[in-house]
Amino acid sequence: MLIKPQSMTSLPINWEVFFPESKPLVIEIGFGNGKFLKTLEGSGANVIGFEVSLLSVEKALKTVDHRKTALLLMDGVWGVRELFPEKSVEAIYVNFPLPWPHRKHSSRRLFTLPKLQIYASRLVDKGVVQLQTDVEAYAQEAAKNAEDSKLFSVVDYTVTNKSQVGTKYEQKWLNQGKRIYRVLLRKEHHISVPNYIGKEVIMPHAIVQAKNGTLKAGTYRTTLGTIKLWEPFENGQAMLIPSMVSDDDFIGVSLQQRVYVSVSPHKEGFIVKLDNHADVFKTENVKALIWLVANQISNGAIKRINVQPPSELEYEPAREFS
Repeated sequence: MLIKPQSMTSLPINWEVFFPESKPLVIEIGFGNGKFLKTLEGSGANVIGFEVSLLSVEKALKTVDHRKTALLLMDGVWGVRELFPEKSVEAIYVNFPLPWPHRKHSSRRLFTLPKLQIYASRLVDKGVVQLQTDVEAYAQEAAKNAEDSKLFSVVDYTVTNKSQVGTKYEQKWLNQGKRIYRVLLRKEHHISVPNYIGKEVIMPHAIVQAKNGTLKAGTYRTTLGTIKLWEPFENGQAMLIPSMVSDDDFIGVSLQQRVYVSVSPHKEGFIVKLDNHADVFKTENVKALIWLVANQISNGAIKRINVQPPSELEYEPAREFS
């Protein structure tokens, strides 16, 4: 089954709604072609897979058992933190992640301290995280960071030239004569990590009396990330405004979402809200986007709004293309 949590009115998810049988929850971050998901289905657990590739999700939907496996098209670390209560997951599996070898990209690696804290908060006591990689330095760093965190112990560190998980990338590396590094971590201590999105999801909207202002396309930087606005599509009194919203919590987990804002006639003037077809997480920067649009098109005369303006806002005009 494919789950779209962006449209849910409360988070984290009550997974009992989606799985008919109460079984341990296990997660794979970055499931690729979905082959290892099938292995996890045979373990007797309820399986959740995260992937950012739409093509991979479409392929996996054709192979997984929809009674046993749920798929989500989104960043896995973000999903672990936002969609699961604390101490609710039995195991997390990461197979052949992008190693991000350059130092300037190190915060994007999946075994930094802040991400290990997220895993530990959502795992049950003695729950496990398993990494498989063809990059020795990545495996060594994951093991060292886990031990340094005091949250995990390294219960297994194996080097092999035999297939372990049966994924496409594993077979590719083995065919090239590479060795596979398997790191198994066990949770030893708990830590609480709060959700970024509040439990009760607010549907942001605003009412303005008139459209007598000018919308400025460009990039807006807030304390929580960026908002990029493009020129609106207009049809009579209605407007559709394309944007890209990034929420960055500064631990290497950034959520980027394409968001469309609609402005349409209302009995009190005009209503500014997310387009009805926009399945997005209602993050702080998405709320800031609604305020930004309402403030600009009304020339600062917002009649009613259910979100607060951003504490900081820097503007960079859109570049003109010749």
